[in-house]
Amino acid sequence: MILGLTGGIASGKSTASRILREMGYEVYDADVMAHEALKNNLCKKAIENEFGKMVLEESGEVNRSLLREIVFRDREKLKILNGIVDPVVIKEFQNLKRNNPSDKIIIFDIPLLFEVKLEYLCDKIILIFTDRETQIARIRKRDGSSREIAEKMIDSQENMESKKIKSDYCIENSKNISDLKNEIISVLEKNHIESKINNGKMKLIKNRGESMAINSTICACKNVDYLTIRKAMVAGARTLKDIQEMTGAGTGCGGCIEAIEGILASVCGCKGTSLNTVVNAVKNGADTVEKITKETGAGSPCGKCKVLLQAIIEKGC
Repeated sequence: MILGLTGGIASGKSTASRILREMGYEVYDADVMAHEALKNNLCKKAIENEFGKMVLEESGEVNRSLLREIVFRDREKLKILNGIVDPVVIKEFQNLKRNNPSDKIIIFDIPLLFEVKLEYLCDKIILIFTDRETQIARIRKRDGSSREIAEKMIDSQENMESKKIKSDYCIENSKNISDLKNEIISVLEKNHIESKINNGKMKLIKNRGESMAINSTICACKNVDYLTIRKAMVAGARTLKDIQEMTGAGTGCGGCIEAIEGILASVCGCKGTSLNTVVNAVKNGADTVEKITKETGAGSPCGKCKVLLQAIIEKGC
């Protein structure tokens, strides 16, 4: 099982990540992976071509501080940098998911999890957040940045309210480390996770009824379950090709393709509402989940498809 950990910049996510490590979890940090990617010769060459030799130190390594200043002053340049580094990091996360045993818990610490649309890699998502002024103060203290740069760094990320809608658990980090740790433990307990720390290994106690429905394997070749495909749909997958590229499902023997197409066709399992029905409702003016539910029935009674419905509204498809 993979737990995604994310949060706004300077929200305390890194502290939460450290707490999880101390509890015995294996944590894979996207920032660390990105820093390693900057040492990759192909990445360094691409960065030099896009930003010039000025961003390289005499040793030939990337000057991360200078590069950060450049990209947070210009969103287009930030997109260019992400286009160079993200594919390297994403491939590594995909490999970790593909090779992770289903009974082993690992943490994907991904600050830009929603921005890069990697929700499909996670079984559950924990969001760490705090208020904007606290973020600004922490950034300025940490980096010595101006208020302008701090605000640009915050604004370069997806709106926090949107992240809350897409997350399974939201933890406000506005007090102290002890309170943050208690909140994390509380979330894990609510999710029926019991830890047995033994050489860094964890044991997951699942709700068997939910496991049979949500965690059932769809693609045995690539070990992709139902929930992973649903999360890919939330991230924007609308076709079989999208699912294959984002999750690997359906790229082996092909025996699961019919099942994948069935999942793609239906948005709401309770009501059997199709994707086309929901998309048409959005095109006809249904701009909230409540309006979609009223017009199509999707989202009722269990409500498990509401995140997907919100994603369809935001993407318009």
